[in-house]
Amino acid sequence: MEDMYAHSVITKKDYPWIEEDIHAFSVPRALITNLTDEKYNPIIENFVKIMVLNKPYLGKTYGEYWDKIDFGYTSFKKISKVAKDTVSKTLER
Repeated sequence: MEDMYAHSVITKKDYPWIEEDIHAFSVPRALITNLTDEKYNPIIENFVKIMVLNKPYLGKTYGEYWDKIDFGYTSFKKISKVAKDTVSKTLER
C-alpha cells in the first residue's frame, strides 16, 4: 500500500470539528474525474492550468506537500489528452 500512497495527516487546524490530528494515506498524484465528454475539455484544461500556475502559492499557503508535486509527470496508465497537453504547454512557459 505504501508504494501507491503517501503518509499524511488530517489536522485539527484544517478541520476544527475533529478532536485530534488523524493519520491518513493520501494519493500523491491523481486527479480523477468522470467528465469524459469532450464538451468538458475546457473545464479540465482551465482547472489543470490553475493548479499548475498556482503551485508556488499553494505551497506557500497550504504547506510543503505542494512543493513535492510533480505536475510534469504524465506517464499514468490513463490520462486525458487535454490534461496531458495542458500540463505540457503550461510547463513550457
